[in-house]
Amino acid sequence: MAVEHDAYRAGLAEARKTGIVLAQKQVQELRATYGRLLRRLDIGATNPLTAAREAALRAEVRAVFVQLKEVGSSLVAAGASEAVNTVVGIHRDVLRDLSSSGRADAGLLTSRLGGTNQRALIATLQAPGAGTFKTLMSRHMVGVAPVLDDMLRVGVLRGMGAGEVTGDVLRLLTDNDPELQRQVLGVSSSTLHKGGFGAADLEKYGIDPANVGAARTVLYDARRIAVSTVNNALREGNRHSLIDGGVVTAAKWGLSGRHQIPDACDVLHEADVYGYGPGMYPPENWPHHPHPFCACPQIGPVKTLRPSEWAKPKPAPPPPSYSSLAYDPRTSAAREMAARSIKSGVAAPVRPKSTRPSVTRPPKPKAPPSNDPRVPPIRNLKDLEEHGAKLGASNTVEAVARVLERSAGTIARLEQQVMKIGDEYWAMTGREANYAAVERRRATVRNRWDRLKARETAAVQATLKARAPVQVHGAHWGKGLSSGATRKKVQEGLEAFAGMVPGKYTMVTEARLSVTKLGPKGRAYHQNGTIAISPNDRVATVVHEMGHYLEHTSPTIHNAAQNFLRERTQGEALERLRDVTGNKGYTLKEMTRKDQFFHPYVGKDYGTRASEVFSMGMEEMVKDPANFFRKDRGHFTLILRMIRGEL
Repeated sequence: MAVEHDAYRAGLAEARKTGIVLAQKQVQELRATYGRLLRRLDIGATNPLTAAREAALRAEVRAVFVQLKEVGSSLVAAGASEAVNTVVGIHRDVLRDLSSSGRADAGLLTSRLGGTNQRALIATLQAPGAGTFKTLMSRHMVGVAPVLDDMLRVGVLRGMGAGEVTGDVLRLLTDNDPELQRQVLGVSSSTLHKGGFGAADLEKYGIDPANVGAARTVLYDARRIAVSTVNNALREGNRHSLIDGGVVTAAKWGLSGRHQIPDACDVLHEADVYGYGPGMYPPENWPHHPHPFCACPQIGPVKTLRPSEWAKPKPAPPPPSYSSLAYDPRTSAAREMAARSIKSGVAAPVRPKSTRPSVTRPPKPKAPPSNDPRVPPIRNLKDLEEHGAKLGASNTVEAVARVLERSAGTIARLEQQVMKIGDEYWAMTGREANYAAVERRRATVRNRWDRLKARETAAVQATLKARAPVQVHGAHWGKGLSSGATRKKVQEGLEAFAGMVPGKYTMVTEARLSVTKLGPKGRAYHQNGTIAISPNDRVATVVHEMGHYLEHTSPTIHNAAQNFLRERTQGEALERLRDVTGNKGYTLKEMTRKDQFFHPYVGKDYGTRASEVFSMGMEEMVKDPANFFRKDRGHFTLILRMIRGEL
């Protein structure tokens, strides 16, 4: 029977800190190496750039990349070796501490880690993508060549000084790293323009901005690979030590602090695939990192065998079950990626190559549109109410309920079929396995699932049209929003918001609404009539923040939200959001009364100043209204009454 052990939790935490320190060390060493190589280029020359000097400079830049490729690759390998050795040493100390308590022979446990260093390092250096440093530097060298040729050609034609052109080349190659630029260019050189390689430089040399990416990201990409290799070595060192130690049955898949947008790592963090709990995986079947530059580590809690079982061979882990990776169209790509990641740690089946000759078959005729009697086609509110009346509904909300109830059983059965077929697929091994047939079955079930969900969504969305919608007369657009993808996204969100909100509650004008653009990692917010959106936010996020704007500008909506919260959370104690959700992205000051809301964030406490009632409700109406209705019919009804102008 597995139990939790604090010694291993502390050991994994120490290993994680070590990985961060070693990764920073790698970055500094790479920066110093690149800087030393670039400083060899002479920026002090005052003579004009000649054809001979042009050829020499081209050769010198090429030599920088060749040497960075070799030296950097060695640095990355040395960093991986240091990370593995350090991590295995931490695990050896943990085992020694466990045995010193008298529970097991010290020599028995620590001797199990003999050779672990070599196995973990080999696994790190042989992993897919482990040799990408040299490949990437070669690609950068190819990418830089045409830009360098343009600069040198223009420099010769215009009679520019050799030092000036060399300095411009150096500014281009250090553009993304101000610290490196100071190291290479210095602050006392009067021949150089300080700062990045900007629009004026591009114009001076006649360079297309689209062609300079490879030159500007040399060090950025190099250090990403270095940090990624250290993280991979950290994981492999932990994994092999946990396996060889013979004590640990499962550890937790942790999330790095850089997870701003949910992806496959979040799925791995939440899924209970082996029955040990959410995100718990046996070290023998530890998932392969699901995407490049993944920095997610093993963390506590750690489940171990009882001390009386430490001297015995550890039992094999249970088989995986992928039922916790249920299909959902909003996260299907992340879940598929997570499943592949888990499968990669479990002896992945190899698809056999077909030896049968290819046969050209005539295309199958298209099947007629499905007329599933359980969920009739819904095109508008009139269709919904007519079908609802046939099912015994007396109002719009009941009509939605009756339509969703008709499809609920079928959708549940289809979900079970998808999970069952998925388990069957991942369990297949050998040449006799018919992967294509299983994939076709799964695709058939998924297509039907998708059709039913689409009809459900259409049934609910038929209710989401305000009778006299609010008019958007404009907004004050902040810096960086004169055009571009972020502005387009905000405009789509404003249109979705306006279509749901009756004009009697609020108005949107340039004097009342301002829009600000955040950086890529910024967290969207609303404050006193200003909404702030980052380039990574979705349209639903814009609707969410406009929900705050609605409550801020409409006393009717504000009072309705406060009354709803008061009724639902009466007697509820305040709790930290990070404790309720397990998401450490929330601060310690963010408190909630979780009630039975579809998400604990709905009950976030702002006193009587504001709430998340309408913002979260309207966001969910945009994302998945049918799911919203099932999870919290009362909250759904409140938003629907607002849309119909009944508050």
